[in-house]
Amino acid sequence: MAFQRILLALDRTDQAEPVFAKGVAIAAALDASLRLMHCVSDATALPTTGLGAGGSLPMGAWSTFGGAGLGYDLQIAQQGEDQLQRNRDVAQQWLQSFYRRAAATGITAVEAGCTVGEPSRCICKVAADWPADLIVMGRHGRSGLEEVLIGSTSNYVVHHAPCTVMVVQVP
Repeated sequence: MAFQRILLALDRTDQAEPVFAKGVAIAAALDASLRLMHCVSDATALPTTGLGAGGSLPMGAWSTFGGAGLGYDLQIAQQGEDQLQRNRDVAQQWLQSFYRRAAATGITAVEAGCTVGEPSRCICKVAADWPADLIVMGRHGRSGLEEVLIGSTSNYVVHHAPCTVMVVQVP
């Protein structure tokens, strides 16, 4: 099977470089279209009140516990939206550097874009909507209890993607 539409899912970790290199090499060898993506987790912008045993309560907790009320919640929500937009802008600039490098290799069809949401679901959705016939992604190497509690993006994608998935192992 010759892959013609490769979705390269990158995260902002040290793994991005080797995953990028693998995806670009495959796309170049197969003369395939390449779409780079990064998902900004909407959980990273959840506003907090600064209270609680772990240091914070999630947005809306004030109202639940008889706190400052709706006006305060709306202010907190706006701060969360502003932070999410800043996160997305930074991620888009970061992804554009990879886009320029991929385009410089001579791959004829390169696209790049950021999405917002839960990364594993975003990757599967972009793969279905584009549609990709191969997803190239890395993994964080979680195991045991950590994977049970936090989950694994690569595991979810392998089991739910509409196409073949290559998980790049980074030592």
